[in-house]
Amino acid sequence: MSLKLMVYRRLCSIIYYSGLLSVFKALNRRKVRVLTYHRIDEVDADFVARNILNIAVPRPLFERQLDYLRKRYDVIPMARFVAALEGKAAWPENAVVLTLDDGTKDNYRNAFPALKERGLPATFFVVTNAAGGELPDYYTYYFVFDRLGAEKMLAALNQALGKEHREMFEARLEFLSLGKARRQEILAGLCREHGLKLPGGLCGKHFMDWNELSVLHKSGLDVEPHSASHALLSRVPAEEARTEIRESKAAIERRLGKKCGVLAYPFGWERSWSPAIVGMLGDAGFQAAFLAVDGLNDENSGRFTLKRCNAVPNSLPEFACEVEGLRAEMNKIVKALLFFRVTLYNRKEAETRDLNERQKRALAYLEKNPAITSKKYAKIANIPSPPVAIADLNKLVHLGVIKRIGKTRGAYYILNQQP
Repeated sequence: MSLKLMVYRRLCSIIYYSGLLSVFKALNRRKVRVLTYHRIDEVDADFVARNILNIAVPRPLFERQLDYLRKRYDVIPMARFVAALEGKAAWPENAVVLTLDDGTKDNYRNAFPALKERGLPATFFVVTNAAGGELPDYYTYYFVFDRLGAEKMLAALNQALGKEHREMFEARLEFLSLGKARRQEILAGLCREHGLKLPGGLCGKHFMDWNELSVLHKSGLDVEPHSASHALLSRVPAEEARTEIRESKAAIERRLGKKCGVLAYPFGWERSWSPAIVGMLGDAGFQAAFLAVDGLNDENSGRFTLKRCNAVPNSLPEFACEVEGLRAEMNKIVKALLFFRVTLYNRKEAETRDLNERQKRALAYLEKNPAITSKKYAKIANIPSPPVAIADLNKLVHLGVIKRIGKTRGAYYILNQQP
């Protein structure tokens, strides 16, 4: 377990058991907490392997979390929240909205019975093409990634994209920005090249079909779009994004005989939306849309950039803090504590090791700026020889005061905030 996680969990426990949580709850009384789940899974020998993205919550823990919410909050349906956002209903107090993304089969097996038993409302954001039997390409992506590993996957994507991305996120973002046909072509090529074959029947095994979604709808639970194929709407070609939005809405309305008004952005990052996408959603008749960015919502929140707290498998103190939207603030506190515990301590210790004035100048620069390159260091320290500049910086890396990002050209240095 990392030091950062240990400090975070300790802070959550202090807030929970000291009674401070009630203070935050009172302060957040008129803020709506929207929680997002993904998989609600069985606990067995393969659970850890299936939970590679840390988005699966074991059913027993999910049930304990529901019981916690039911006793302490007003768990309201999505329609009531949207009506309040539009000024058509009174603003709720101490309210929680439950959402589940993707429409995976485990939601039907595990989440549905738990919600039904407790009489709690929830919204299921589903990938509509998957309900019709088409496996989303992000499933194929993770299938290939799991078998190749990060290094080989990055090299394979760079080759397919004709680029030299140093970070997996950058390569993946460009991949997700391609049209659907091109994404599928690249993934099919990677499978052929590396002798990989997707097991048959994956879609039916992993995603709810329309019959199961109909059961959810008839039981009083809400079903809304998560796009047609889980495309990154803000980055794919505009016409594809428009099709993803309109077809997913039309499919649910046609199949379930209901009106759709809200959408959850696939991936849910800050980059998942854009003003153009908001315009498309409005044109299609949507009233609101959700990110998967931690935070709470109030009367002034943008209806198409609503925040949700990610519910992950963790302790009750952590869950309680996350319900109050404290994850982002707590991470800032943890980062600050580690900065003073590690970076400043190491810097003072390093200064006692007879660092030269040039190196001290580099540390002073990094206290005010996020990063420094060897070229920039040579300039501010008046070093005519690049090898001398690199040697100075490498000594600071060796001491643990700074760390290097990148291996060759384009490498830069930042203050080390990890022990």
